[in-house]
Amino acid sequence: LVNANAHVTINGTNIVSNTAAYGAGIYIVRSTAFVTHTAGLIGYNTADPVGFNGNGVNDFGGGGIYNFQGTFVSTGGDISYNHSTWNGGGIEVASGVVTVTNTTLAGNIADNSGGAFHSRNSAAVSEFTNSTLSANAPTAVSTQNGTLTIEGSTLDNHTTVIQVDGGTVTAYANNITNYTTGVTGAGTVNGRHNWWGSGATAGAVGSTDAFDYRLGAAVVDWGEGTLADGAAISGGTGTGIVVSHGTAVPFGMPTSSVGTACSNYYDFFTAPGASGSWTISIPVSSDAACDSTFNNGRLFHFALTAGSAPDTACTPASACWQLYGTVTPTAGTPRTLNVTLTTAELGGTPIVTGNTSGNDPTAVSLQSLT
Repeated sequence: LVNANAHVTINGTNIVSNTAAYGAGIYIVRSTAFVTHTAGLIGYNTADPVGFNGNGVNDFGGGGIYNFQGTFVSTGGDISYNHSTWNGGGIEVASGVVTVTNTTLAGNIADNSGGAFHSRNSAAVSEFTNSTLSANAPTAVSTQNGTLTIEGSTLDNHTTVIQVDGGTVTAYANNITNYTTGVTGAGTVNGRHNWWGSGATAGAVGSTDAFDYRLGAAVVDWGEGTLADGAAISGGTGTGIVVSHGTAVPFGMPTSSVGTACSNYYDFFTAPGASGSWTISIPVSSDAACDSTFNNGRLFHFALTAGSAPDTACTPASACWQLYGTVTPTAGTPRTLNVTLTTAELGGTPIVTGNTSGNDPTAVSLQSLT
């Protein structure tokens, strides 16, 4: 499919087993061209710029999609098992806009860089949201230039996840697992607030900053501003993010058998460029056994380093959970405990209400002893 200057919607159609120099599945030519993909498979296509250009290598590619200047939007379906003999096995973007949501990109291969995705020029603006990238090679995503944002997605089973040779990649609220190298390259990476797996190390993640400010457990739910269960972040300037870890205890910390939980575990943070003060709200169980925790504002945060990163070296376990001083209970459905924090204080610390005994997850807190 070649789109030079039209608005095309692909819904439930399979585009498979095509070969071209670039954009073997879809080639979007001009800035006014717009392609929307809502369902169906774009797969098993091959872009071969070497073979089609007399063995002369160029910067083209895009086994599944090549966006030269226009806009490509995917809201579902699969972009999988495509191949490029150069860059961008699944998607190659030279310039223009690529927005991918609720889409699977699996098994795409680029002989050079960017198995699922590659961006080439500074005018390329791309975003992946709530999508699944799996078993792409040699990397999941790669940027030569441009900007790429990855949020709320699953990236699994890659040798290298993010290769940033140039441009800027911002990634947060993602579950990133089963990899050899998380981040590599000389470009700019904003990689805080991702789950890198239970055995993550700074060396494997590839960015000390991304490792230090990592999430302490897998992402169960996430959102900008609010979640369906009532957890919320508001105020300030910019975008506030809330992540729920469900009942998974961050950083594998021990818990006590005394008392039962009155809330899930959450992380609150802001997207790059945010400022000001923010009010965060934690929903509290309606169980009567949690009334004391709610009425007394028993809200705990994980210990922080001087740079407001989670202090995973805290010891003993009782030192890892600290009680917030000024907490406001708000009745309603759900009822919530609320605290106001600065952007700096929202470095990404796990937060949880006290349990049915009013204590932190270890059943002992530093301030509860004073």
